[in-house]
Amino acid sequence: MNLQELIQKSKEDLRLSDELDRDAQDLPRRKAQWSEWLSLFAVAYKKADWKYRKIKKDRYEFYLIGYNVTLDKRDIRETYLPGDDEVIEAAKSLELLKQKIELCERTISALNRMGFDIKNVIDYRKLMSGIV
Repeated sequence: MNLQELIQKSKEDLRLSDELDRDAQDLPRRKAQWSEWLSLFAVAYKKADWKYRKIKKDRYEFYLIGYNVTLDKRDIRETYLPGDDEVIEAAKSLELLKQKIELCERTISALNRMGFDIKNVIDYRKLMSGIV
């Protein structure tokens, strides 16, 4: 699932309908789905982090050993590695997964508050209809 699809799904799951009882019943399923995605993305993030570290190490060794010209270690860390295509691609994958994890965490937090929102709407409707 790409980030745009995940954002769209978050918008759908955080929207309250006119049928609040159905929303309240569906809330645990929504939380479980987002928790599952969070777990999957956390595992993928860890794997991507390991891959990033390995690529960065390999590319560091490539620049340190593979060049006929002796490069300063600081230049490799500050100039060559940040501009290396393989390192950049690994960093992009890592950042994308980080964004997905943060979206899942924010959505779960909002879903946890949604129960209170549903209760408040129900209380407001009671108040307006004169039941309270």
